[in-house]
Amino acid sequence: MPVENEERRPGGAASMVSSVVAGDSGKFIAGTSWCPVELGDIVAGLQSGTLSTPRPTVGRLADGSNWLYAGRTNGLAGESGCGKTWTALQAVASELQDGNAAMVIDLEDNEIGVVGRLLSMGVKPWDIVDPKRFAYIHPDESFKHGASVVEDSLDRLKPTLVVLDSTGESMALEGCDPNSDDAVARWFQRIATRIARRGPAVLLLDHLPKAKTTAPSPIGSQRKRAALSGVQFIQEVKTGMAFAKGRAGEAVLTCTKDRSGHFVTGQVAAKLIVNPNESMADGSGCDVLMTPADDSAWAPTKYMAEISVFMEKTQSTQSTTVICQAVSGKKATLIQALSVLVDSGYLSLSSGPSGAKLYDLVRPYKNGNPITVPANHDAHDSGPGSHCTEHEWHAGQTCNPGWCHFGHHGRCNKLSVV
Repeated sequence: MPVENEERRPGGAASMVSSVVAGDSGKFIAGTSWCPVELGDIVAGLQSGTLSTPRPTVGRLADGSNWLYAGRTNGLAGESGCGKTWTALQAVASELQDGNAAMVIDLEDNEIGVVGRLLSMGVKPWDIVDPKRFAYIHPDESFKHGASVVEDSLDRLKPTLVVLDSTGESMALEGCDPNSDDAVARWFQRIATRIARRGPAVLLLDHLPKAKTTAPSPIGSQRKRAALSGVQFIQEVKTGMAFAKGRAGEAVLTCTKDRSGHFVTGQVAAKLIVNPNESMADGSGCDVLMTPADDSAWAPTKYMAEISVFMEKTQSTQSTTVICQAVSGKKATLIQALSVLVDSGYLSLSSGPSGAKLYDLVRPYKNGNPITVPANHDAHDSGPGSHCTEHEWHAGQTCNPGWCHFGHHGRCNKLSVV
């Protein structure tokens, strides 16, 4: 009979049962993990469609797709302050919202910090306190002292997601040298892969080294990356969009490894967007959104959100000049932001005295909301009389750094006086 083997190499969660044929008898005898695996059912299942190759099924994104692999170890690394915890807790929130269960093993923060973030994100209090839906563990001793308790909790809860924050702190608690390949491999065997073998997607949070490298990787042994059986992401804050209480923040997740090939290595796979709201009395309320990578043209979303906030506060018609004076930023970028807001239906545009452009708020814009980028912000190749109304056309001149270059294809567009 096939038997389960408790000791597996890191990343070996996909193969839990092994069998062997003894001699010429054709009989299957229980063996170790070194026994050949019976593949008949696997082949039949893949051919019939009852089985499929691994794909992300945990951590819902805004479009309904997912970014984490169930039954596998997945990694998220980034510098301090890049929003890794927001990303992990957004995945927890999405699982709870979908009726699933989740577990957080926290060695970095405490229960007040984690519960406070979940509440600020809009997670229902009754889901957080329901022992059948959510478990929070804050260990201060080696895993060997609580392994049976954790496994009992996993069997009772049956979570779809387990977050471990962080790999480095857990290794320190275990007395594991993060620079030793052997020590890191043993840590995965004893903790991360052991948990993943029970079915949930395991998300391991980790830090990046201070020294910049061409291929960012978590601090310590390369075994950390090699041992992951799912996907590895590096998270970086978008320029000018650092996370802080009461302000919008944004980060991108770049895939650096995907064992199953769902995400393209080296490409941005998803974005984390945090927008403040007024749901909490202390001002900590926020909307946290995870979206797939956006292949559309670039747009100045930071300034679009700031313009929207200004228009929400004033609740009155405003001219280009007034908006550019009220919102910090280069005038050219602010004009582009206004144009995208109009094309996307967040602002209306009308003409005022002496040809002035006047704007009214139609609906608020928040980072992550859908937008339409006007074609004339990608290219201005059409020459005199083109559809670009913000610029006077010229050609054959040297670029001036003071001019705005929404698109540059051999010509420039000098900013008109607005």
